[in-house]
Amino acid sequence: VEIGSAGQYQAADGGGGAGTALIPEPVLKVNGQAYTVFHQPASAITNLTIDWNNSNIQEVTLAAGAPTFTASNPKVGATYILTLAQTGTVTATWTGVKWPAATAPTLSGAGKTDVITLICYDATGAGLYYGASTLNFTT
Repeated sequence: VEIGSAGQYQAADGGGGAGTALIPEPVLKVNGQAYTVFHQPASAITNLTIDWNNSNIQEVTLAAGAPTFTASNPKVGATYILTLAQTGTVTATWTGVKWPAATAPTLSGAGKTDVITLICYDATGAGLYYGASTLNFTT
């Protein structure tokens, strides 16, 4: 099933053809499993500039440094996951992210991967998010 932003969907019908219909609001109900394409840039980067149009789940390999998280194209209600593989000490600044106890995580450093989960509650600009972290996976 393909749902367009104009409220149209197209799906194969029982006779093997395809049908198009208008629906008042795009709605998608999934029975079973759904996933998004995993986006992984080709090389290590020194920034945390994320375009959510690439995927809700992205892997970034960060070189040592102090990057600032900046995102584009957020959607209210969306859940985003970043896996951060690190090649050195990384001290990130998380602009627009609220963390538990108002404390951003300390990333694990060289040879480790940290998983950051973000839920967007305001899509203004780069977005505002609630954040949670799962840290210290061996890369």
